[in-house]
Amino acid sequence: MEKILFISHDDMRGGSSRSMAAQISFLKNEKKIEPIVVTWGENSLTAYLRERKIQCYAMKYDFTSVWSRNKLFQMMKMPYYRLFYNSIAYRKLGKFIDLSKISLIVSNSSVADFGAYLRRKLRIPHVWYLREFGDLDFNILSYVKNLPRYIDENSDGIIAVSNAVARHWKKRGVKKQIEVIPNGVFDKDFPWLRRKNSSAVKICMCGRLCPAKGQDVAVKAIALLPQSVVHRIHLDFFGVGESEKFLRDLVRKEKLEKIISFNGFSEKLEDVLRNYEIGLTLSKAEAFGRTTVEYMGHALFVVATNTGGTPELLQNGKFGTLVDSNDPQQVADAIEDYCINRNECKKMALQAQLYARAEFAVSKNAEQAYLFYKKIMMHNC
Repeated sequence: MEKILFISHDDMRGGSSRSMAAQISFLKNEKKIEPIVVTWGENSLTAYLRERKIQCYAMKYDFTSVWSRNKLFQMMKMPYYRLFYNSIAYRKLGKFIDLSKISLIVSNSSVADFGAYLRRKLRIPHVWYLREFGDLDFNILSYVKNLPRYIDENSDGIIAVSNAVARHWKKRGVKKQIEVIPNGVFDKDFPWLRRKNSSAVKICMCGRLCPAKGQDVAVKAIALLPQSVVHRIHLDFFGVGESEKFLRDLVRKEKLEKIISFNGFSEKLEDVLRNYEIGLTLSKAEAFGRTTVEYMGHALFVVATNTGGTPELLQNGKFGTLVDSNDPQQVADAIEDYCINRNECKKMALQAQLYARAEFAVSKNAEQAYLFYKKIMMHNC
């Protein structure tokens, strides 16, 4: 049985980890691959995998990059990461498993460096996932002088989660061929939910509360709507993050406390989304947009920014409304248009549901990843 070592940097609140976890379950159950996962410390992903009897080891390893908050402090910390973390994690992991039996290493993000270290140390083939733009979405600061070249030199295969991500990393300087494999979101047991008719139009926006996600644009859009529309809608935020206080203050300033609610992080979006009609994705640049796909799969009408990988998901407006980034008026117009043409928009949402369930099935996308892994392993035999 082939053993694949996965390196994850995030917990189950992040779409990248949920996508990886779905792929791992498919590989274990359908392809008889033995997955082994390294997580960044003990977190919700660690617990999730252990509950499913998947080997998982929590430890601290190196990063290639850091989010730009507290930039000076993070850059002061860099030498300690680069000198010690990977070597310590390597020795620790070697006590738990026979690393010589690993057939492939998969790093789940461009920010995770442990897979590259193991490739150099053990000469095991390494596949690197590009799940983010890095600069456009999260303003990530690289510890590595030339990160695209570093990824080229320390990988045997590269996967991007959208064509937009692949094009962007090519522009940044990646020379290797990049395989585009979207995330798998819906498994065969995912329920087909139908919502009850409601007089109110319920809107949701799910994701980390941070400037990059554009929740402030949603608040400003609601403030621009005529009262005749405002009285018909309700917006719920799902998520936590550094922008929460700012957003709550903005809601109070616009006197929208009865129209906009904060609901924290939900671990069961599949149950939550059945209650909504519109899903908002107003990010500066989503590399893939797992939440957008979840909206579509639940037959929500999607209003999303015309940036990043989102236009690919919505087929350039065939399955939702695309708006310019940071334009509250366009968002307001889209919401008002939905309220006026509710039945027609619902029909579009049902078509989007059929498309999303087929295009982003876990079985389809995990199969693509599996075939790519096999090609890399065979090439490096």
